Amino acid sequence: MELLSALSLGELALSFSRVPLFPVFDLSYFIVSILYLKYEPGAVELSRRHPVASWLCAMLHCFGSYILADLLLGEPVTDYFSNNSSVLLASAVWYLIFFCPMDLFYKCVCFLPVKLIFVAMKEVVRVRKIAVGIHHAHHHYHHGWFVMIATGWVKGAGVALLSNFEQLLRGVWKPETNEIMHMSFPTKASLYGAVLFTLQQTRWLPVSKASLIFLFTMFMVSCKVRLPAPLPSQCYPGPPGIGAGIPEQVAHTWAACQEAGTAFPGPGPSLSEKQRCPGASGGESRTGGWELPGVVVPACNPSPGGVEAGGSQVPDQPEPPNTTVSKYKEKGPERGSGRGESAWLALGSIAKNLDPLARQQK
Repeated sequence: MELLSALSLGELALSFSRVPLFPVFDLSYFIVSILYLKYEPGAVELSRRHPVASWLCAMLHCFGSYILADLLLGEPVTDYFSNNSSVLLASAVWYLIFFCPMDLFYKCVCFLPVKLIFVAMKEVVRVRKIAVGIHHAHHHYHHGWFVMIATGWVKGAGVALLSNFEQLLRGVWKPETNEIMHMSFPTKASLYGAVLFTLQQTRWLPVSKASLIFLFTMFMVSCKVRLPAPLPSQCYPGPPGIGAGIPEQVAHTWAACQEAGTAFPGPGPSLSEKQRCPGASGGESRTGGWELPGVVVPACNPSPGGVEAGGSQVPDQPEPPNTTVSKYKEKGPERGSGRGESAWLALGSIAKNLDPLARQQK
């Protein structure tokens, strides 16, 4: 109590605002940013086939806010890349997350208590970048409120605002995922923070910059730590009736089908005969279906009257009776489960595929 009484809030906020960000906080920022890149569907395969494109995407995740802010203020967009220490540190984090043997580094930083610490430290960097961006814009435009707000906003959420351009580097084009049309919490919070820091910079908000940095950082940290962190299976929707928590391999198969506009090749009465899953390189066998670690997803049936790669006509094959549906109708749903029929069928298929693997391990 004596320590708290001796150290006032103003002195604490001033000391907090003077804490250097490099290398500890910047390292946390790079780790969390590149983790979110690895959670994107196809990011791991891209790092193996096209490592330069994967490295460029990682640099956009780490320095996209600086690039966009320099573009708004008419400064060289490659100015921040002259900071060799930060670029080398971000490159080392990218290499360890994607290419570390046995994914040891990835498993360590994904451990929940460690990841929560990194997420909290990333928010410290975000708030500091908003404050610095508004101060920089105020130096060029003393009465340009909208310029200051825009600069602070892109400083805090530049990576999300550049998401469509980053997707193009990965060979993906999803205009419906525009961050301006569908703002996430960090984007909205960065906009609100930019407004607050602009009011403080123009002396319309009677509070010191150090106190505002401290209070807004505590707000961001408390909100981000409470929010559920995105997992590999939660970055894109799962098959109907299953939702989040599905195996990562099944989620990747579902994402591939969704990108092509076709249906997931799982069981369920909602799938019609015309809905087919696209062929994929490396993951689909010619006769056995999707061979994935831990899960075998049924293969896509050939379209009626389809043609194989060699040009021969493929006759229509009668669909085998769905034993899972018959067992479900005989037994009925479990009481108190609250799950629909599609969820039971999909989960039953996954459990059926996992059961032989479990027997082999025993």
